[in-house]
Amino acid sequence: MKQLFCLLLAVAAVLSLSACQKNEKAESASSVVPDESGAAAMSEASSETSPALEPEAAVAFINPLTGEATETDISNNRPYAVMLNSLRKAMPQSGNAQADLYYEVPEEGGITRIMAIYQDITDVGKLGSIRSTRPYFVYLAYALDSILIHAGGSSAAYDVLDQTALYEVDSMGAGSEVFYRDQTRLNAGYATEHTLYLDTSTLLDWINTSSGYDLSHDEGYLAAHGHTFVEDGTPEGGTSAATVTVPFSGYKTDIFTYQEDTGLYTITDVYTESGTRYTLDYVDEQTGEAITVTNVIVIQTAISEIAGDAYGRLDVTLVGSGQGYYACNGQYIPILWSKDSYSDSFTFTTTQGEEISLGVGKTYISIVSTEREIAFT
Repeated sequence: MKQLFCLLLAVAAVLSLSACQKNEKAESASSVVPDESGAAAMSEASSETSPALEPEAAVAFINPLTGEATETDISNNRPYAVMLNSLRKAMPQSGNAQADLYYEVPEEGGITRIMAIYQDITDVGKLGSIRSTRPYFVYLAYALDSILIHAGGSSAAYDVLDQTALYEVDSMGAGSEVFYRDQTRLNAGYATEHTLYLDTSTLLDWINTSSGYDLSHDEGYLAAHGHTFVEDGTPEGGTSAATVTVPFSGYKTDIFTYQEDTGLYTITDVYTESGTRYTLDYVDEQTGEAITVTNVIVIQTAISEIAGDAYGRLDVTLVGSGQGYYACNGQYIPILWSKDSYSDSFTFTTTQGEEISLGVGKTYISIVSTEREIAFT
């Protein structure tokens, strides 16, 4: 079942008051229920002697990845899907705090990679470090009708890029001139593979002048993809989720910690290398800002090594259905996920089959093996 992007192109409610009805309470129209033209319904007040006051236009555009209001209409933009390096020795990342949606998925050798999704990448600035992609990340980007930014990839990933005709910016192909090696990192002793960045102003110059890409979704895309958002996404009948511990492998575990003062989750990355445990806060290198999210979703699926692959690359099942978890506002519930095809969005429901509405804000989606045990406290 496909959901509408609830809140898309919605307009802030406008009240009209009758001057003669002093004892009547003004009724505010819902800010999340647009009419067919995309404008929220306005309440009417009329009188033969006192006509309704002229309403003031109060337009609110909506980010379809978060349900948040935006100053300009970015709702029909193709988002940017950026492959970010999540190895311990490559951290911290830059520009990650401004992403709207995060996918983290295991790769070969127990490492993970993060694909950060930006509905508007205009003011992000320095972004990286950027690494290669895999077929399942290409499919995730494809389902969002996005522009994939990456530094090479496996041969299977390039095969999928050819099949999907996904727009891409690749340090080893189209748009390679927008990437650069960060000299500060090189001077600090970072390995070369952890030093690849781009500046989003340079990226957009290339996109707008040289790419030839269509930067808007095809007609009908928004009506067929996405999730609904509500101001309070606390799952009904939930259990305490002050912390959510997601082990991807013996190398990488994420701990999401609920902050009651903000109503958001912060993220701690835990790495285990040669028996030594390293704990890092997930932050933006440029600002020191902690990455915070409203919604935490865990998708459990079949993950296995590809037979005969010399590097131990993985096959990650993204089409079908399975189990998982949804946490918001310090509560969690078990959920069911489904995805009919590689071009479809994920559908999330309760175990009774009722659609889940996400809380307005950013979402972190961890895709892990069914063999991994998720812990809550």
